[in-house]
Amino acid sequence: MTVQNALESAVQAASRAVLAESERWGLWAPVLLGAGILFYFSLPEEPGLAPALAGALLLAAAQRMARTKPLLRYALMAAFCVALGFAAAAARTALIWHEPLKRDISYALLEGEVLAVTNTGEGRFRADVRPAELERARHPLKAVRLTYYGAAGDAQPGDLIRVPVKLWPNSTPALPGGFDYGRHLWFEGIGAGGVMMGTPEKLGGADGLFAALRRGLHDIQSAISLRVLNAMEAEPGAVAVALMTGERSFIPQETQDALRASGLAHVLAISGLHMALLTGALFGGLRLLIACLPGLALRYPVKKWAAALALAGAGAYLVISGMSVATQRAFVMVGLVLLAVMLDRPAITMRNVALAACLILLLTPESLLSAGFQMSFAAVMALVAAYETRAAQINSLLADWRARGPLQLLALYTAGLLLTSFVAGLATAPFAAFHFNRVAAYGLAGNLLAMPLVAFLIMPFAVLAFALMPFGLEAAPLFVMELGLKGLLWAAGLVSSWPGSATAIPAAPPAILLLLTFGGIWLCLWKGNIRHAGLVPIAAAIVLWGTALRPDVLISDNGRLIAVRMADGTLSLNDARARFDASLWLRSEGDLADPRQRAGRGWRCDGLACLYGEAEGPRIAQISDPRALSEDCLWADILILKEEAGRGINRETCPAPLLITYRDLQRKGAHALYRQGKGQGEGVSGWRMATVAGAQGNRPWVPRWPLRRE
Repeated sequence: MTVQNALESAVQAASRAVLAESERWGLWAPVLLGAGILFYFSLPEEPGLAPALAGALLLAAAQRMARTKPLLRYALMAAFCVALGFAAAAARTALIWHEPLKRDISYALLEGEVLAVTNTGEGRFRADVRPAELERARHPLKAVRLTYYGAAGDAQPGDLIRVPVKLWPNSTPALPGGFDYGRHLWFEGIGAGGVMMGTPEKLGGADGLFAALRRGLHDIQSAISLRVLNAMEAEPGAVAVALMTGERSFIPQETQDALRASGLAHVLAISGLHMALLTGALFGGLRLLIACLPGLALRYPVKKWAAALALAGAGAYLVISGMSVATQRAFVMVGLVLLAVMLDRPAITMRNVALAACLILLLTPESLLSAGFQMSFAAVMALVAAYETRAAQINSLLADWRARGPLQLLALYTAGLLLTSFVAGLATAPFAAFHFNRVAAYGLAGNLLAMPLVAFLIMPFAVLAFALMPFGLEAAPLFVMELGLKGLLWAAGLVSSWPGSATAIPAAPPAILLLLTFGGIWLCLWKGNIRHAGLVPIAAAIVLWGTALRPDVLISDNGRLIAVRMADGTLSLNDARARFDASLWLRSEGDLADPRQRAGRGWRCDGLACLYGEAEGPRIAQISDPRALSEDCLWADILILKEEAGRGINRETCPAPLLITYRDLQRKGAHALYRQGKGQGEGVSGWRMATVAGAQGNRPWVPRWPLRRE
C-alpha cells in the first residue's frame, strides 16, 4: 500500500467515525463561535459591524435553504457559527464603545460619581469614577480607575466627589504579544488610570436606583467583612472575607504566594468550585429539611423547590461577592444545571457545558481571551468527559453505597477526589503555564489535603453563616469555618515548602496554545476511538512549546529598561528599578529570579549612557545625555534614546545601524529584537523587530501613543 492510499484510508476511516457521532456535532457550536471571536480579535483594524451582521444573516438564510443537502447544510451551519461569533464580538465592541484617554494629563480637576471602591491593602484604595466634568480632557471618558491613600470612608459607591487627579492612558503590554491589560480595562468601561492628588471632596450622593443599589451593596459587603474579621484570627479571617465577599486585600502576600505554589490559588477566586459547593450545600440542606416534613415531601415536587431556592441563593452570592466576570460565568453554569433539575432533564452533561459556553461567548465574547474562562471550561469539560467515559463503572460503585462501610466510603471519596483533582489539574495546567508561566508541581497533593476541608467545613458553614448573619447568630458557623481555613492554610504552607513546588514555564506563542486546546477539545467532545486523534496535536504542541523563539533584546516603551540575552540563555537587565516590567520579562522566560539578580551583567553605566558589549553579542548604547552621541553613534550596533536625549536626533545625524528613538518607543510601545532570520517583524540592519503596536493593531481599546504631556 502506498503512502497516498494509506492516507486516503485514514481519512475515510476518520470521516466514518465522525459521521457515526453526528449526535455530538452540536457540541462543537461554542468551539466555532470561539473561532469567529478569535478571528475578530486577531484583526489589525476594526471591522464594520454592518458587514459582520450581514454575513451572519446571509449564512443563516443559506443553511435554511439547503435543507435537501445535509452535508452542505452542516457546512453552512458551521460557517454560520463562526460568523455569529465574529458578529457577536463586533456587536459587543460597538455597544460598549468609548474612547480611551490618549495622552497623559499631569493635573486636572475631576468631578464625578464613584462606581466602586476596592481596598488594595496598606491604606491604599482603588476607586472607579464616572467623570461628569474633567478639565483638560479632549473627549469624555466613560470611567477612570484612580488609586489613592486614605481612609475607607473617603469615597464610597454612589458618592459625588471633586478631586485633583493625574491621569494616564490604560497600560499596554510589557512586550509584543504579552497580556493586554488595557483591553481588559476597556471592556470593563475604564478609559484611563490615574491617582488622586488629594483627599476627595464629597459633593453629596448620586441620585437614581443604580446608585442606591451600589451604596446598599457596598454597605452589606463592608458589614459582612467586619463581622468575619472580628470573629476570626487575622489570616483565616482574611481568606474568609475573600470567599464571602470577593475582597482579597486583607490577605498577606506570603499567604497568596503559598496558596499559588501549592496549587490552591483557585480557592481565592470565586468561580465554579465555590458556586457548585454553595448551591450543593443549599440544595442538599433544603432537601434534607423538607424531607423532615412528610406532608410536603410526599405530595409536592420538593426537589424542584430546592433547586429553585438554591438558584436564588446562588444569585444572592453572585451579588454579594461583587459580580466579577468569573463569578457571573460560574452562575450561568450552575444556573443551567439547576434549571435542568427543575425541568427533569439530565443535569451534568456535555450539552449543558456547551450551552453555558455559548451563552457566555455570545454575551461577553471578550471573556474567551481570559485565563478564567479558559481554565474553568477546560476543567469542567475534562471532568464531564471523564464521567461520560467511565459512567457505567462510576454508577456501579455508587449504586450500593448504603451497604458499604465507613472505610469503604472514605476510600471511594478519596479516590473520587484524587481523580477529580488529577483530571482538572491536568486540563488547566497548559493554561496556567501559558498565562502565568508557572505550574504548581504538587498541586495534586495540595488539593487532596485541602479540598475535603473546603467541601465539608468551609463552604457549607459559609452558607450557614450567611443565613444566620441577619439574626446575629453567625459566630458558631464562622468558628467551624475558621477551623477549616486553618487546615487549608496549613496544607498550603506545607506543600509550598517542598522543593520545586513552583515550576517556571517559559512563554509560548498563542498558536501553540490553540493547537493544544484543539487537541484537548477533540479528546473530550467525541466518544469513540476517533477522540484519541486529539493526542496528536497535544503532543505536537508540547514539543513545539520548548522550541518557541525568544527575543534577543527587549526594550521598554520609555527606553529606560533594556534586556539582552546572554550566552547562557538568560536575560541581563540594564536596571532593576522598573520592577514590574522586569518581572514580566523574566517570567515570560520561565525565570523566577528577582530582577536585581539579573541586573548589571555585562552593562557599564554612567551619567551619560549605559553600554552593553559582551563578546559575540550586540553592542548596545542607551543614551541619557546628548553628549554621549558623538562617540556612541559610531560604536553601537543598536542605539536607544531616552526621552531626555532624543530631541533633534534622527537616522541621518546618527549613523548607528539600528536607531530607536524615544518617539519610536512612544508610538510603537515596547520593542522585541531578534537576530535576522529568527523572528517576524520589520527587518533592519541584521535584526528583526516586533513591536507592541504592531501586535495590537488599530483597535478601539488601543490608546494612540502619547507624543506629549498635557
